[in-house]
Amino acid sequence: MTAVFTGSSDDAALFPPGDVPTAAAVPGHRELSARLGDLVGRFVVPAARPRRADPRTSGDGDPFDVSVVAAARAALAAPDDAVPAGVPAAVEVPRTLTCTAGLHSAVRHTDPVTGSAHHGFLDVLLATGALLAGEPAAVAVDRLGESDAGAIVSALRSWPADRWAQAWAVLTSFGTCSVLEPVDDLVALGLLPAPDRIPA
Repeated sequence: MTAVFTGSSDDAALFPPGDVPTAAAVPGHRELSARLGDLVGRFVVPAARPRRADPRTSGDGDPFDVSVVAAARAALAAPDDAVPAGVPAAVEVPRTLTCTAGLHSAVRHTDPVTGSAHHGFLDVLLATGALLAGEPAAVAVDRLGESDAGAIVSALRSWPADRWAQAWAVLTSFGTCSVLEPVDDLVALGLLPAPDRIPA
């Protein structure tokens, strides 16, 4: 299933909580791309410093795709309500949706330290697919709240190729300061081969 996750993980190493210095983040992105191939998406750069992180002028190697983010934060009184509202809106308009923070894990979970709930990127993908299949918004919200990894994997494995293509056309990617974390989750769930077996 490697092909269906092509370009899905944008490298946001420059952003919190990673905060990797530019001098290390650019070669780090190249190393990730060499190791994981097309699984690695764009290199996400804060608008305040795109030139300093320009892959054409930072170190050796070929240029790569860069995404410049003008605003890296959003003040939300109830962030748990934002995703259930945003995904249906993106499908209805239609428009593309990129999730930029907090989706390092594949499946919805509660942080044992903070007690905060975190959406999983597979939950968001599953909700997007449900809406595209004509399911009501209430079903999509249920998909966003799914924390049973087995149920999520089973549902995704049942998708035809066109559902994957349609879902990724809306949910274009998600940002993560550690691309290896979502890849490790996908490997653990049996949706990807181990990194050393992933063709670059």
